Amino acid sequence: MNKDKKVKQSRFRQWKSGKKWLYSATALALLVGGGFALSQVSHVEFPQTFVLADVVNATQIGTVNGQPIVKAQSNDMTSASFQGTVDGLLASANLDGAKYVADNIGWQADTMLYNGQALSTFGTGATFPLGQDGFQKSDLAIHVDLNQGFLIKNVGTITDTTTGEKIKVNLNVVNNGFEHGNDGQTNQDLIFGVRNEGGTLTFGAVTPVSGTNTGGGQSENGGGAGGAIGDGSMVGFINKVRTTVSLVRSDNGQEIPNNELLVAMKVSDVDANQLAEVGANGALGYIVSPDTALSVSGNGLRSNNNGAVITDSPLLTSNSYVVLKHFNSSLVDFTYLDGKGDHMDIVWALFGYLPFKLNVTGDLQVNKTGVESGANMWNGNYTLKGNTFTATNKKTGKVYTAVSDEKGKAFFKGLPIGMYGVKETISSNGFINSFKEQTIEVKQNAKTAKGYNEVSGDNQEIKGENELLKLDKDTGKAESQGKAELKGAEYKLVYLDDSTGSSPHKKGDTVKWSDNPKAKLISGEKVTESVIGGKKVSHGDNIVVRIDGTKFNAYVGNLASGEYAWEEINAPIGYASDKEAHKFEIKKKDDKTQNIITPQSKSLEQVIKAKISIQKKVEISGESAESGFNDIKFNLTPINDTKADTQTITTGIKDDEDGYANVELVYGDWKLTEDEATAPKGYDLIKPIYIHMTTDPETDIITISASYHEDFSKPFSTRTFSQSDNTDGKNENIKGTVAGSVSSDVPFISLSKINLTDKDVPTPPETPSIDIEKSNEKIPQAGQGNNSDKDNNLGKGDADTKDTAVKLTDKAQAINFRVTNNGSETLTHIKLTDKTIEGKQDVKDIKWTYQGKALIINQDGEFELDGKLLELPVDDYIEATGTLDKLADSETHADEATVSAKGAISGKDVGDKDKWYGEKPKTPAKPKIPETPTPAKPSLPMTGEAKATLVGLIGAVIVAVIAFLKHKEIAKALGAIKSKIKK
Repeated sequence: MNKDKKVKQSRFRQWKSGKKWLYSATALALLVGGGFALSQVSHVEFPQTFVLADVVNATQIGTVNGQPIVKAQSNDMTSASFQGTVDGLLASANLDGAKYVADNIGWQADTMLYNGQALSTFGTGATFPLGQDGFQKSDLAIHVDLNQGFLIKNVGTITDTTTGEKIKVNLNVVNNGFEHGNDGQTNQDLIFGVRNEGGTLTFGAVTPVSGTNTGGGQSENGGGAGGAIGDGSMVGFINKVRTTVSLVRSDNGQEIPNNELLVAMKVSDVDANQLAEVGANGALGYIVSPDTALSVSGNGLRSNNNGAVITDSPLLTSNSYVVLKHFNSSLVDFTYLDGKGDHMDIVWALFGYLPFKLNVTGDLQVNKTGVESGANMWNGNYTLKGNTFTATNKKTGKVYTAVSDEKGKAFFKGLPIGMYGVKETISSNGFINSFKEQTIEVKQNAKTAKGYNEVSGDNQEIKGENELLKLDKDTGKAESQGKAELKGAEYKLVYLDDSTGSSPHKKGDTVKWSDNPKAKLISGEKVTESVIGGKKVSHGDNIVVRIDGTKFNAYVGNLASGEYAWEEINAPIGYASDKEAHKFEIKKKDDKTQNIITPQSKSLEQVIKAKISIQKKVEISGESAESGFNDIKFNLTPINDTKADTQTITTGIKDDEDGYANVELVYGDWKLTEDEATAPKGYDLIKPIYIHMTTDPETDIITISASYHEDFSKPFSTRTFSQSDNTDGKNENIKGTVAGSVSSDVPFISLSKINLTDKDVPTPPETPSIDIEKSNEKIPQAGQGNNSDKDNNLGKGDADTKDTAVKLTDKAQAINFRVTNNGSETLTHIKLTDKTIEGKQDVKDIKWTYQGKALIINQDGEFELDGKLLELPVDDYIEATGTLDKLADSETHADEATVSAKGAISGKDVGDKDKWYGEKPKTPAKPKIPETPTPAKPSLPMTGEAKATLVGLIGAVIVAVIAFLKHKEIAKALGAIKSKIKK
C-alpha cells in the first residue's frame, strides 16, 4: 500500500532470484491437490429478495444477514441526502433500550495501543509484509493468543442520551482465531499491528511461525517474500482473520451492554477478492456508495477491484461500506477469496470519520401561539419569544429546557426516545401561562411525518381595563356644584406609545374600537359626534366616551397591553375642560393574572365661576349727588335648585373708592339682596337682582345675565362667552361681541359692574301688635292679633266657638298656646292669663318657653327670661303647653286666654284674646236583658186622636221656648223632653 495515496495499488515485487522455498509435505500436498481446509467462496451477486425498510434517498439493492443493503444517492456523508438515508434505516428499526450513541469513533489525538510495542521488535518477518501495506516500524503491535484480546485506548466517546454525558471509550479487540494459508501450520496466535490511517483504526495481522517454508508468499499489497525475512523471523500464510470488537468505558473498563448501544461502523480497505463480514447481531442496515465495487458474498461484502481507500474522508468510497448496529460486541472477519493461500498478512480498517448523525434521539418542537392573536401579535408589547418550556422524561425524570423564538417555536434537540410531559414554566411578555401540559411520545425524527416531534398550545393574551372617575375639582367628590353637570363630560382614549403589530399606532393616536383586541365599554356612553369649540366633530371608530350620569365614570376594558391616556375633548355644562392627560399603563403582572385592573384615573373638573362686582351707593337726600357706602352686606342666595351655599359680601374700599364688593359664584342661578340689618338707615333697600347662567350644548355658547325679574326676563346686563373645550379658534356661532373664552386655564365668566343705589325714604311709625292662639293641634302661624282675628281662624283645633267644640275622648287633652309679636316693634311687659269660662275643669300645668328656654312669671304677672324682663322681637313668639283633664260624659269645657304687652319704643299697649271649646259626648249605655220578663203595669189606653192632640200641644210649646231661648244647650234639653213624650 502506498501510504501517500488514498487508493491502494497492487504492487507485485519479484524477490531475489535463487531464494529457496521451504514447504512441508503436507502443505505441498494440499496446494497440489487443492484440498486445503479453506475452500474458495465463489462471488455472489446481490439477491433480488428484499426486506422491508424505510429507504430514503437510496435504492435497496439486497440484504445481508436479513437486513437491507441500500445504495445511497450520494457518497457525501455530510449531505442531507445521506443523513436521510441513515434516518430511513433507523426509522424502520426497533431501538428500544438504546441508551448510548457512539460518537465519531476513530483514531483520536490520544489514541494508543495499550501494552503495544514497536512493530520492529517483532522482527522483519512482521515488519516486511505489514510495511508493504503502509505500516511503519514505529507503529505499535502486540502478540495475541487465541481468544485473548488487546485494548486500543481513547478511541472516542459515546453519549448517554438520558443525561447528555459524553463518556470516553476504548476499543477491545479479541482474537477469535484465523485460517492458515498453504503453510501447514496450526497455531492461532497473531501479531496485530494498529495504526492511524487518516483517522481510521487500521489493523494488520500476521502469524509468527517457525520451521515452515513460506517462500514465495505475498503481502496484502502483493509484495513478494520467501523463507525467513531479514533477521530470520518467519510468518505464515493467512486466509482469514476472525475478531470481535467492542467498546468499553475508559473510566471503569466496563463493556457497554449490547442492547444499550447504537453505533455506526465504517468498514474500509476491502481489497480485491477480500470478503468483509460484520456480525449479524443488532445489524440494522448497510449503506454502500453510488459507485460501489462491493457485492454480496455469503454474509458479507466482497470487493471486485483494488481501489481500496482507507484515509478518512467525508466521502464513502466504492470499497467501503457503513453498517448501523444496535449492538456493542461485533464480529469482524476478513477473508481472502482468491484461493491462493499465500497471503502473509491481512489489513483492514474500522470506524473513522462519520459526519452523519445517529438519530436514536428525537427532536421535539413546541409551537406556541396566542389564544386570540394566533401568531399575529396585536402590538409590540406582545411576543412569542421567551416562553420557557420543560420536557420531562416520564421514565427517568430528567428535565430538559427550551426557550421559544420570535415565531413561538421552542426546540428540544436530541431527546432520548420515550414519553415526555411538556409544560410551560415561564410565559413571554404579554401573555399568561395558560399552556396546558401535554404528554407526547418522542420518536426518532425519521419516524415522524415532519422529521421532528411536535406539540402545540396557546397562551391567553393579557388585557386590561381602566376606570376614569369624574370629580369636581373644588370638592373632590363626584357631585356637581351649582347647576353644572358632571355627567356630560366626553373623553377620548389615546395611545402613549408607538407600536407595530396587527393594530399599529403612533403616540397620540386615538384608540379605535376596532383595534385588537377590540375594547369593550363597561360604563359610560359611546359617543359618535360632539360639539367641540362650537363645531360638530364626527368620531367615527375612535373611542370617545361620555361620563355615566349615575356613576360619573367612563370605564373601558378588553384593552391590549400598552400605554394610554384619557383626554377630555368636550366639557359638560357648567364646567371648564380638564386639560390634564390621565395616563395609565396595562402591563404584565405575572404569569397568572389575565385581566389587569389599572389604578383608577381621576379627572378633576373645574366648575365655571361668575365674577360679580358691585358698587353700593346712596343718594343724598335733596341733593343731585350720591356716594359709595362701605360696610353694607349683600346676600347671594342660590335659587332654582342651584347647589351652593349662600354667600355674603361686604362693601369696602377699592382703588380709593367706597362701596365696592366682589364675589365668585358657581355656575347656576342666584338672587342678590341687600342685608336689611346693615342697610343705611333712612334709605330704601335695592330691588332683588336675579343672576342667570346658561349653556347651549349645540353651539358651546355660555350666557350670563342679570335681571330684576325672577323669571330672568328683561335682563339689564348680559354677556356671552365661548366654551372652548381647550381648543384654538373662534366659535363661529357667536354673533356680536364675545366677552371671553372659557378654558381650564380661565374657568371664569363675568358681568359688568352692577351699581346699586339706595334712595332716602321716610321712616314709618312703629306699630306694636300681639297675637295669641290656642289649639289642641300644632299651631303653625300667628293670626292678625290685637283682637282682630275671626273665629276659628287657624282651622282644625282652633275651636273658638261652642258649635266647633272639639270632641274629646276619655283621655286628658294637651292644649297648645302661642303668643307672637306680629307688629313692627319689640314688645315688653308681656302678661298672660287663662280663665275657664265654662265647665269644672281648668287647663293646668301650663309651661311657657322662648327659644327653648323656660320663662318665669314675676310678681307683676309679666314674663321674665334669665332674670330680666322678656323683650319679644318682631316675628318672634313664645310657646306653652297645658293639660285639660278628661271630662265627664256630656260635659263641656271652655277657657279664654288673654295677653297684653307694651311697645318697647312707642309705649303703646296692645292685647289679644282667644277662646277654646271642648266637649265630651255621652257614652251610649249598654242595654240589659232581664232574666224573667216583668209584667207591664196596666194603664189607661189613649186614643190615637187624643195622643196626637197632646203631642201637638207639647210641640208648640217647645217651638216657642226655642225661639225665645238664645242658647243651644236649652234647646237640646227641650228636644230631649219632646223625645221622651213621644215615647
